[in-house]
Amino acid sequence: MKRIIIVLLSAVVLLTCGCNGSQETEEHVPAVIEDFDYDQYLVCPVEYPEANYYPDEKDFVKDGVMDTEGLSIAYSAFAGRMGDIETNREFNSRLVPFYQTMMQKLLLADKENNVFSPVNLFFNLTVLAAVTQGNASKEITDLLNLDPSAMAADYQRQWKDNTISGKVTLSYANSIWFSDSINLKEDNIEKIVSDYYVPVFTGETGTRDYTAAFQSWLNDNTGKMLGDYISALKLDRNVLMALASTIYYKTSWMEGYLAENNTSEVFHGANGNSDVVMMHKSVPMIYLKSDLFEGCVETTGTNNEMMIMLLPEKGVSFEQMFASRDFQDLIFGGELREDAVQYLRVNISLPKFDVSSRFELEEVLPEIGIKSIFGGQPDAFSPITDTSISVSKIEHACRVKADENGLEAAAYTVEIMIGGSLRQSVDLTFDRPFFFAVKTAFDNTLFFCGIVNQA
Repeated sequence: MKRIIIVLLSAVVLLTCGCNGSQETEEHVPAVIEDFDYDQYLVCPVEYPEANYYPDEKDFVKDGVMDTEGLSIAYSAFAGRMGDIETNREFNSRLVPFYQTMMQKLLLADKENNVFSPVNLFFNLTVLAAVTQGNASKEITDLLNLDPSAMAADYQRQWKDNTISGKVTLSYANSIWFSDSINLKEDNIEKIVSDYYVPVFTGETGTRDYTAAFQSWLNDNTGKMLGDYISALKLDRNVLMALASTIYYKTSWMEGYLAENNTSEVFHGANGNSDVVMMHKSVPMIYLKSDLFEGCVETTGTNNEMMIMLLPEKGVSFEQMFASRDFQDLIFGGELREDAVQYLRVNISLPKFDVSSRFELEEVLPEIGIKSIFGGQPDAFSPITDTSISVSKIEHACRVKADENGLEAAAYTVEIMIGGSLRQSVDLTFDRPFFFAVKTAFDNTLFFCGIVNQA
């Protein structure tokens, strides 16, 4: 399949509170989303793996002359990073059942705009498995189909292969925020910090400054796109631990939309019609056509990632589309029947959109097998502390924004614990509910997916 990239960002947060802790909320703690020196609470730093550099041509121009040799070397170095493609492709295939389940649970929850980050949930839950034991850990590894003995290596490879700096940004970050009231098992903590790239912060929960530090860290690592959601997250005094995992992704279309071509049109949404700004362009791209859907593969950034956009055929539900073999092969396997793929000039019409959604997962995860972190196992978190900890609330939120230049998106998860001829062309207008997925072409890492029900 043709490769593509996209502008997106995501964050995952895990908050923990004692099993018998007070449920009183700290009403006096104001929302704090501002630059704040969170490093003052850092007790165990980590050095993140170096990102793969994707060159920006302007960095190779000096005195008006392009350093073509240097640019070529930089491109070659970036392409050479993909030595683990086949290994990571096989690993991602093991995550498919989990991703399929979450897609069904979250994207089909209602007729609203629903978006989430599959890979963000993978990183979050894998670290959660690493800091727990017994049934609490086993339920997570079983759900994700992880081999505990290879879990750290799989996690590190997934992380290193898909981080990018330069013209395109794709970055992950982790952090654990502890209350200074609990005793930590330092040796185990240091290993988790090293294996899963998780710096540790310690402070007095229930204070304005510690909440400000936590919020500011999240804000910085999600491109400042989720401020409204993050401002509601507070490290109240009953919180004993917070685990945060973020992903930020930003780039531009390979061929952008010109603002002067925009038109005002009607989007026939699931909840009624609405006036939208429709973007237009006519470019050669992969056109997808099956019995249940049609769509295209939109190229962005490094050309190693893709944004797949699919319109169900009229009369076909998203449930039917998701269940089809063609959809599953395309989204999870990167393949489609040869007769369903053509390389055509596509006259694409796409609405500018800014969609977001928020999910409470404390009911979803127990339904699919994760139960012990909710208090079923008193010593679930004993690898890092002897204090009894359990999860009381889990929240996942995501935002995706598309304009003439590209895409940008953010998400977090919070767990609170007490080929054809170019002479042909086709018109493709996304003026009714459609599905999108942002993934790599080379190893099928699934960064974001969603349904735009109302533009």
